[in-house]
Amino acid sequence: DCSMIWTWGDGTTTVFDDPDFDDFNLGSTSHSYSTYGSFTITQHIYNYTTGCSDSTNKTIVISAISAGIAPLLTDSVCVGTLFSIAENSSSTDPFSSFVWDMGDGNTTAGANPSYFYNLFGSYTIQLTATNVVGCAATTTVAPFVALANPQATLNPNDNAGCAPFPVQFSNASSQLNNGAPLYSFVINFSDDNSSDTSYSVATPFNHTFQNVGNYSVALTVTDQFGCVSNPAIISINATFPIANFIADSVACNHEAVPVLNGSVGYNPMTYQWIIDGALQGTAINYSPTFHDGQQPGQISQAHTVLLIATDANGCKDSLEQQVIVSLPYIDLDFQLSGAATNANGDYLCPPVFATFANNSNSFGTIANYQWSFGDGKSSTLENPSNTYVFPGTYDVSLSITDEFGCQTDSILADFLTVFGPTANPTWTITDSICGQEVLFDLGANSGITAISWNLDDGTIVTDSVLFSHQYIAVSSYQPTVSVWDQNQCQIDYSLNPLTIAPNGMNALFIASDLSVEMGELVTFTDQSTASNPIVSWTWEMENNSSTFFTNAAYSSAFYNGGETTITLIITDSLGCTDSYELTISVNGDFQLPNVITTDNDGINDIFSYQYDIFKSFDIVIVNRWGNTIIQKTTETGTIFWDGKTNKGETVSDGVYFYLFEGTLFNGSKLKKDGFIHVVNNK
Repeated sequence: DCSMIWTWGDGTTTVFDDPDFDDFNLGSTSHSYSTYGSFTITQHIYNYTTGCSDSTNKTIVISAISAGIAPLLTDSVCVGTLFSIAENSSSTDPFSSFVWDMGDGNTTAGANPSYFYNLFGSYTIQLTATNVVGCAATTTVAPFVALANPQATLNPNDNAGCAPFPVQFSNASSQLNNGAPLYSFVINFSDDNSSDTSYSVATPFNHTFQNVGNYSVALTVTDQFGCVSNPAIISINATFPIANFIADSVACNHEAVPVLNGSVGYNPMTYQWIIDGALQGTAINYSPTFHDGQQPGQISQAHTVLLIATDANGCKDSLEQQVIVSLPYIDLDFQLSGAATNANGDYLCPPVFATFANNSNSFGTIANYQWSFGDGKSSTLENPSNTYVFPGTYDVSLSITDEFGCQTDSILADFLTVFGPTANPTWTITDSICGQEVLFDLGANSGITAISWNLDDGTIVTDSVLFSHQYIAVSSYQPTVSVWDQNQCQIDYSLNPLTIAPNGMNALFIASDLSVEMGELVTFTDQSTASNPIVSWTWEMENNSSTFFTNAAYSSAFYNGGETTITLIITDSLGCTDSYELTISVNGDFQLPNVITTDNDGINDIFSYQYDIFKSFDIVIVNRWGNTIIQKTTETGTIFWDGKTNKGETVSDGVYFYLFEGTLFNGSKLKKDGFIHVVNNK
C-alpha cells in the first residue's frame, strides 16, 4: 500500500494513491501557480506496508517578463548620425541583459544604447530582454530608415593663378539613393575665413584670393531632412612672384657688373633680363658688361636693367634699376725746367725738373693716382713733380682709379729728351778660384769724354771702359761710376750692389786697448782662420803698411788724436784674401803733471810725458813774477824740465808757469800752457 504526495510550496498538494503511480512515468503531474514567486516543490513517497518513505525537493521561480521599446523620436536617421534607443520592458525579476539586433548584421547592448548606420536602408530593430532567472522576451520596431547623406561636389574654373586670384566655383552636388532633397550649401574659404551660403545648386560661388598662398575651399551640403554631406575640399594655389636683384648702382666700363638675383616665388621660376630695352639673358643671374664710347668731357653713361620674374603659374613681376657707368678720363699738362739748355731749348744735361698738372675727372671721386715717369720712378700724388737725372727720351703715363674702382690710363710718349753722356754700367763676378775678382763694364755708351769709377773699397779707376778688380774683403759693396761729355755734363750711375761671397777666409784680430793716449803702444793679436794655409799678414794703419809672413803679434803707437782704423789683410796659398778692421780711439789732448818734487828720490822728480811723441819741442818756464827760469828750443825726448834753472840750480818751492809747443812725428803741432807746483823736501 503506497502513496505519492506533491507539495507545491504555495499551500496546495496533489496526492496519488498506489494504482495512480504504480507504473513507469505514472505519478507525473503539472501545477498552475496563481502568483509569481519562488516556490519549493517537494515529492513524498510512502510505503505503508513496509513503513518506508522517501522525498526530494526543488525550488522553482515563477516569473513574468515583457519586452518593450520606448517610442522613437523619429523613424529615420542620417547615415553616420548617432541616435539613441531605449528599452521599455517589464519583469517580475530584475533584468540581466538587453540585446539589440540593429538589422544590419550588428548588435549592441544596454538599456539605452547609441548607434549609427554606415549604410543607407530600411532596417528592423529587435530587442531581446532577459531577466535574472533566464526568462526572455523580444519585440521589434520596423521599419527604421537610414537616409543616405547628400554628395557635395565643387568645381572651380581654375585652381591656380596670380594673386589677387578670382575663382568661380560651380556646384555639382547631388541627392544620393534614399536621401532627402538638397536644401542648403555652405562654402568656407581658408584665406580669409569667410563663408557663403546658397540654397540652389545652380548658383555658383565667386571668391577672390587676395594674397599669395595655398588655400583650401570646403563645400558642405545639407538636405531637407538635415543630413549633412562630407565636405568637398579643393586646394587653390594663389601665387605672385617678387622680382628682386642686387646690382651695383655704379659700374665700370668693359667690366662685368655682378648681379645677384634675389627673386622669390612659386617654382620653377623663369627670368628675363632686359638691358636698355633689349632681352639679353634668361639665366637666374646675369652680369651685363657695358662697352660705352666716351665723348670729350663725358664722365658717365646711364643704363636700365629690367628683371621680369615669372612663376610656375605664369604670374609676373618686374624690377628696374638704373646702373651708371663711370667713365673717368685723363687730362694732364706739364712744365719743364733745367739749367743746361741751348738756344733751341734743348736740355743738354740733367737734371731736368718736371711738374705735372692733373685735370682728370670721373663720375666718382678719384681715389688713386698712379704716375710712371719713364725713368723707373713713380708717384701717387695728384699733381706730382719729378727730377730726371739721366739723359734719355722719356714717356710719362698716368692711371687713375675712382671710388668705384673704375680705371683709365693715358701716356704721353717722348714728352722729354735730355741730352748728355750715357752708359749702361754693369759688373760680373768672374769664375776665379777665390770669387773676389769682378769685371766692370761701362756697356753701351755715347758722348763720353771722361770716366771715373768708385769701387767702394777705396779704389778709384779712371778712363776705363772695361777692367777687372780684385776685392780683398768678403763684404757687400756699392760701386758707382761718373761719366762726362764735351760739355762737362756729369752723370753719376749707381751699379747694383755686389757681394763677395765667403771663400773660407776669415780675417780677425784683437787689440790690447781700443782707447789710448798719443804715443801709447797697442798690441794687435791675429786670430784669423782660413780653409787653406795663410801665407801673409798685412797690417795697414795711418798710411803705413807692413807685411809679415807669420801671424806674430804686431805693435804700434799712434800720434794723431781722434779715431784711426787698423786693417789686417790675410792672403792664403791660393791668393785669396780677406780683411778685418778695428777702430782705435786716440786721445788728442795729452796730459802733463802739475806737481813735481825735487828731492831726487826717483819719484815724480821731473816734469815729463810718458810717451815719446814729439819730434821736437820748445818750452819756457817762468816764476810767478814773470822771470824766465829756463827756456829750451828744438828739444827732443820726454823730459821737459828737471826743476832747475838755466845755471843748474834747483828752484825754490813754489808755483811756476810753463808754455809748451811741440811738433809731433807726423808734423802736426800741439800747444799747452799751465802751472807746475814745485815741492822741495830738503
